[in-house]
Amino acid sequence: MQPCSSRKVGLYSYLWLMVLLSHQQQLAEARELQDVGHLQLSAQLGTKVNHNRPLGATLTDAAHVTDRFNLAPVCSHAYPIIHHPTMHQPSTGLTSSGPSWGSYLPVSIGGVTDPADQHVVIALSKIEQNEPTYNQHSKDSCPDAQVNGLNSLFVRYESSDAGPKDDATSLPRGRTYFIHFKARNEAGLSCDGMVNVCVPSTGHSSCVTTDNDMLYDSSTCAPHGQMSSLSID
Repeated sequence: MQPCSSRKVGLYSYLWLMVLLSHQQQLAEARELQDVGHLQLSAQLGTKVNHNRPLGATLTDAAHVTDRFNLAPVCSHAYPIIHHPTMHQPSTGLTSSGPSWGSYLPVSIGGVTDPADQHVVIALSKIEQNEPTYNQHSKDSCPDAQVNGLNSLFVRYESSDAGPKDDATSLPRGRTYFIHFKARNEAGLSCDGMVNVCVPSTGHSSCVTTDNDMLYDSSTCAPHGQMSSLSID
Protein backbone atom coordinates (compact mmCIF):
# COMPACT_ATOMS: atom_id res chain seq x y z
CA MET A 1 0.00 0.00 0.00
CA GLN A 2 2.79 2.43 0.87
CA PRO A 3 4.75 1.95 -2.36
CA CYS A 4 1.62 2.87 -4.34
CA SER A 5 1.14 6.09 -2.33
CA SER A 6 4.75 7.02 -2.86
CA ARG A 7 4.34 6.56 -6.60
CA LYS A 8 1.28 8.84 -6.62
CA VAL A 9 3.12 11.55 -4.66
CA GLY A 10 6.06 11.29 -7.04
CA LEU A 11 3.76 11.50 -10.06
CA TYR A 12 1.94 14.56 -8.67
CA SER A 13 5.27 16.26 -7.91
CA TYR A 14 6.50 15.53 -11.43
CA LEU A 15 3.33 16.91 -13.03
CA TRP A 16 3.47 20.02 -10.84
CA LEU A 17 7.10 20.57 -11.77
CA MET A 18 6.26 20.27 -15.49
CA VAL A 19 3.44 22.80 -15.15
CA LEU A 20 5.74 25.21 -13.32
CA LEU A 21 8.48 24.85 -15.94
CA SER A 22 5.98 25.36 -18.74
CA HIS A 23 4.68 28.53 -17.07
CA GLN A 24 8.18 29.90 -16.61
CA GLN A 25 9.00 29.14 -20.25
CA GLN A 26 5.86 30.99 -21.38
CA LEU A 27 6.84 33.99 -19.27
CA ALA A 28 10.34 33.98 -20.73
CA GLU A 29 8.99 33.78 -24.29
CA ALA A 30 6.55 36.62 -23.60
CA ARG A 31 9.37 38.72 -22.17
CA GLU A 32 11.53 37.97 -25.21
CA LEU A 33 8.74 38.99 -27.58
CA GLN A 34 8.25 42.23 -25.66
CA ASP A 35 11.99 42.99 -25.85
CA VAL A 36 11.98 42.30 -29.60
CA GLY A 37 9.03 44.64 -29.99
CA HIS A 38 10.87 47.31 -27.99
CA LEU A 39 13.97 46.92 -30.13
CA GLN A 40 12.03 47.07 -33.39
CA LEU A 41 10.11 50.13 -32.25
CA SER A 42 13.30 51.80 -30.99
CA ALA A 43 15.09 51.08 -34.28
CA GLN A 44 12.26 52.81 -36.15
CA LEU A 45 12.15 55.78 -33.78
CA GLY A 46 15.88 56.12 -33.22
CA THR A 47 15.62 55.76 -29.41
CA LYS A 48 17.16 53.49 -26.80
CA VAL A 49 15.24 50.76 -24.95
CA ASN A 50 14.83 51.20 -21.21
CA HIS A 51 13.68 47.91 -19.64
CA ASN A 52 12.97 49.64 -16.34
CA ARG A 53 10.05 51.59 -17.82
CA PRO A 54 6.60 50.27 -18.76
CA LEU A 55 5.94 49.88 -22.47
CA GLY A 56 3.45 52.77 -22.45
CA ALA A 57 5.98 55.21 -20.97
CA THR A 58 8.64 54.15 -23.47
CA LEU A 59 6.28 54.72 -26.39
CA THR A 60 5.32 58.17 -25.10
CA ASP A 61 8.91 59.26 -24.51
CA ALA A 62 10.03 57.95 -27.90
CA ALA A 63 7.21 59.79 -29.64
CA HIS A 64 8.16 63.08 -27.98
CA VAL A 65 11.83 62.65 -28.93
CA THR A 66 10.86 61.84 -32.51
CA ASP A 67 8.59 64.88 -32.71
CA ARG A 68 11.42 67.17 -31.60
CA PHE A 69 13.82 65.69 -34.14
CA ASN A 70 11.29 66.43 -36.88
CA LEU A 71 11.29 70.15 -36.11
CA ALA A 72 13.48 72.80 -37.77
CA PRO A 73 15.69 75.21 -35.81
CA VAL A 74 14.12 78.44 -34.55
CA CYS A 75 15.52 81.64 -36.08
CA SER A 76 12.93 84.12 -34.80
CA HIS A 77 14.91 85.07 -31.67
CA ALA A 78 18.26 85.58 -33.39
CA TYR A 79 20.38 88.63 -32.57
CA PRO A 80 23.79 89.99 -33.66
CA ILE A 81 26.82 89.57 -31.44
CA ILE A 82 29.32 92.37 -32.04
CA HIS A 83 32.92 91.91 -30.94
CA HIS A 84 35.05 95.04 -30.70
CA PRO A 85 38.08 96.02 -28.61
CA THR A 86 36.43 98.97 -26.85
CA MET A 87 34.19 96.65 -24.83
CA HIS A 88 35.22 93.93 -22.38
CA GLN A 89 32.54 91.55 -23.66
CA PRO A 90 30.49 91.07 -26.85
CA SER A 91 27.62 93.49 -27.41
CA THR A 92 24.36 93.47 -29.35
CA GLY A 93 24.57 97.17 -30.34
CA LEU A 94 26.90 100.05 -31.20
CA THR A 95 27.11 103.74 -30.37
CA SER A 96 28.55 106.65 -32.31
CA SER A 97 31.48 106.76 -29.83
CA GLY A 98 32.52 103.19 -30.54
CA PRO A 99 35.62 101.82 -32.33
CA SER A 100 37.77 103.65 -34.85
CA TRP A 101 35.69 105.10 -37.69
CA GLY A 102 35.97 103.00 -40.83
CA SER A 103 37.33 99.91 -39.07
CA TYR A 104 35.96 96.39 -39.49
CA LEU A 105 34.03 94.81 -36.61
CA PRO A 106 33.66 91.04 -36.19
CA VAL A 107 30.01 89.96 -35.97
CA SER A 108 28.37 86.61 -35.35
CA ILE A 109 24.77 85.51 -34.83
CA GLY A 110 23.33 84.22 -31.57
CA GLY A 111 19.91 83.21 -30.31
CA VAL A 112 19.23 80.41 -32.82
CA THR A 113 17.86 77.36 -30.99
CA ASP A 114 16.93 73.78 -31.88
CA PRO A 115 13.97 71.91 -30.31
CA ALA A 116 16.01 68.69 -29.97
CA ASP A 117 19.25 70.48 -28.93
CA GLN A 118 20.95 69.37 -32.14
CA HIS A 119 24.06 71.13 -33.39
CA VAL A 120 23.09 74.01 -35.69
CA VAL A 121 25.27 75.40 -38.48
CA ILE A 122 24.67 79.03 -39.47
CA ALA A 123 25.58 80.10 -43.01
CA LEU A 124 25.42 83.73 -44.12
CA SER A 125 23.43 84.24 -47.30
CA LYS A 126 23.30 88.01 -47.93
CA ILE A 127 24.37 91.30 -46.34
CA GLU A 128 22.62 94.53 -47.27
CA GLN A 129 22.72 98.14 -46.09
CA ASN A 130 20.64 101.28 -46.54
CA GLU A 131 23.57 103.39 -47.80
CA PRO A 132 25.67 103.05 -50.98
CA THR A 133 28.94 101.24 -50.33
CA TYR A 134 30.94 104.06 -51.92
CA ASN A 135 30.34 107.80 -51.89
CA GLN A 136 32.50 109.94 -54.17
CA HIS A 137 32.13 113.00 -51.94
CA SER A 138 32.94 111.44 -48.57
CA LYS A 139 35.37 108.84 -50.00
CA ASP A 140 33.99 106.16 -47.67
CA SER A 141 35.89 102.89 -47.62
CA CYS A 142 34.42 99.81 -49.28
CA PRO A 143 33.32 97.07 -49.41
CA ASP A 144 31.45 97.44 -46.14
CA ALA A 145 31.04 93.76 -45.24
CA GLN A 146 33.02 90.56 -45.66
CA VAL A 147 32.05 86.98 -44.85
CA ASN A 148 34.67 85.20 -42.76
CA GLY A 149 33.24 81.66 -42.80
CA LEU A 150 30.29 80.02 -41.09
CA ASN A 151 28.57 82.43 -38.69
CA SER A 152 31.40 84.91 -38.96
CA LEU A 153 31.55 88.22 -40.81
CA PHE A 154 32.95 91.73 -40.65
CA VAL A 155 30.94 94.94 -41.04
CA ARG A 156 32.48 98.37 -41.37
CA TYR A 157 31.98 100.84 -38.53
CA GLU A 158 30.96 103.72 -40.73
CA SER A 159 27.94 105.75 -41.79
CA SER A 160 27.63 108.54 -44.33
CA ASP A 161 26.41 112.10 -43.87
CA ALA A 162 25.06 111.74 -47.40
CA GLY A 163 22.93 108.75 -46.40
CA PRO A 164 19.14 108.67 -45.91
CA LYS A 165 17.78 111.62 -43.88
CA ASP A 166 15.23 111.54 -41.09
CA ASP A 167 12.05 113.29 -42.26
CA ALA A 168 11.52 114.95 -38.88
CA THR A 169 15.05 116.27 -38.27
CA SER A 170 16.62 116.17 -41.77
CA LEU A 171 19.64 114.54 -40.12
CA PRO A 172 21.30 111.32 -41.38
CA ARG A 173 19.50 108.25 -40.08
CA GLY A 174 22.65 106.15 -39.71
CA ARG A 175 23.66 102.98 -41.50
CA THR A 176 21.80 99.73 -40.90
CA TYR A 177 23.21 96.39 -42.02
CA PHE A 178 20.67 93.65 -42.79
CA ILE A 179 22.38 90.28 -42.30
CA HIS A 180 20.48 87.33 -43.80
CA PHE A 181 21.34 83.76 -42.79
CA LYS A 182 20.22 80.13 -42.94
CA ALA A 183 20.48 77.82 -39.90
CA ARG A 184 20.53 74.04 -40.51
CA ASN A 185 20.46 71.25 -37.88
CA GLU A 186 21.87 67.71 -37.99
CA ALA A 187 18.60 66.35 -39.43
CA GLY A 188 18.96 68.66 -42.43
CA LEU A 189 16.06 70.91 -41.43
CA SER A 190 16.59 74.66 -41.68
CA CYS A 191 15.17 78.09 -40.98
CA ASP A 192 15.94 81.49 -42.50
CA GLY A 193 16.50 84.61 -40.44
CA MET A 194 17.79 88.16 -40.47
CA VAL A 195 19.44 90.43 -37.89
CA ASN A 196 20.24 94.14 -38.00
CA VAL A 197 23.41 95.98 -37.02
CA CYS A 198 23.12 99.74 -36.61
CA VAL A 199 25.99 102.22 -36.99
CA PRO A 200 24.53 105.54 -35.74
CA SER A 201 25.50 108.79 -37.41
CA THR A 202 27.62 111.23 -35.43
CA GLY A 203 25.84 112.44 -32.32
CA HIS A 204 23.06 109.85 -32.47
CA SER A 205 22.49 106.66 -30.48
CA SER A 206 20.26 104.72 -32.87
CA CYS A 207 19.30 104.20 -36.51
CA VAL A 208 16.01 104.71 -38.30
CA THR A 209 14.90 102.52 -41.19
CA THR A 210 11.78 102.55 -43.35
CA ASP A 211 10.18 100.11 -45.76
CA ASN A 212 11.02 102.49 -48.60
CA ASP A 213 14.78 102.46 -48.02
CA MET A 214 16.89 101.46 -51.00
CA LEU A 215 19.17 98.54 -50.08
CA TYR A 216 22.69 98.01 -51.40
CA ASP A 217 24.91 94.94 -51.53
CA SER A 218 27.42 95.42 -48.70
CA SER A 219 29.94 93.03 -50.26
CA THR A 220 30.47 95.14 -53.41
CA CYS A 221 32.43 98.29 -54.09
CA ALA A 222 30.63 99.86 -57.05
CA PRO A 223 31.24 103.59 -57.77
CA HIS A 224 27.64 104.57 -57.00
CA GLY A 225 26.67 101.56 -54.93
CA GLN A 226 25.13 98.39 -56.28
CA MET A 227 21.51 97.60 -55.56
CA SER A 228 21.15 94.40 -53.60
CA SER A 229 19.77 91.48 -55.60
CA LEU A 230 22.11 88.50 -55.35
CA SER A 231 22.97 86.31 -52.38
CA ILE A 232 26.51 85.62 -51.25
CA ASP A 233 27.76 82.27 -52.51
